[in-house]
Amino acid sequence: SMVVIPVVFYIVLFACGWSIEDAREGGWVGETSPPVPVQDLFHLIDFGKVRWDLCKEIIPTWLGMVFVVSFSSCLDVAAISMDMGEALDVNNELTTVGISNLVSGLAGGFTGSYIFSQTIFTYRTGCRSRWIGILVAFTFIAVVISTVNFLEVTPLFFLGSTLVFIGFDLIFEWVVEVRHKLLLSEYIVLLATFVAIQFLGINGGIGLGIVVAIFDFVWTTASVSSVKRVSRRSMAFYRPQER
Repeated sequence: SMVVIPVVFYIVLFACGWSIEDAREGGWVGETSPPVPVQDLFHLIDFGKVRWDLCKEIIPTWLGMVFVVSFSSCLDVAAISMDMGEALDVNNELTTVGISNLVSGLAGGFTGSYIFSQTIFTYRTGCRSRWIGILVAFTFIAVVISTVNFLEVTPLFFLGSTLVFIGFDLIFEWVVEVRHKLLLSEYIVLLATFVAIQFLGINGGIGLGIVVAIFDFVWTTASVSSVKRVSRRSMAFYRPQER
């Protein structure tokens, strides 16, 4: 149904006698831009223009990025495991993310983690083949190599509505529907983290969430007594002179 939306848009557009330029002037599609060859991306990397004296000032940002990517990857693995109903090898999954980020960084790319929504979508559709990952990889490569700017022909409202739909679906699923899967204290930690991110940003929100989670862990652990009195009698017998 999502693919039908752009098709219907262009059917209505041409049925009304409007051209793509008319739609662009009205703000329905993106502005045109000159094509950029893929090799131009590597021209952006020039270590001679790097202000090495400013590196110390971005260390907190760099550490925050490492922490956020690592922590979000752990959350992705936990969420995928919860949705699948089976445990995943966290170390193996994090190793995969680390190698992928290393390769991406060496090639001039960005840091990242799992595409959570795509992983869940693939799992729920019953696809168990590795070809889906290969197909996605080749699709992304084709987009990078292609000099066509898809924003020039894709309806902007389609992109916006897709982002709104994905955001709403994730919030509803992981803030509302997840309530019956968590303890009350765990759900309070989730809500506190979610609200804190809105006001403090991703770094501050996750940091506050960790602090709240630590207090919750300490409180929950301290509330349960793990010491039990067990009455047992030794089966060993000693003579009076051996005592």
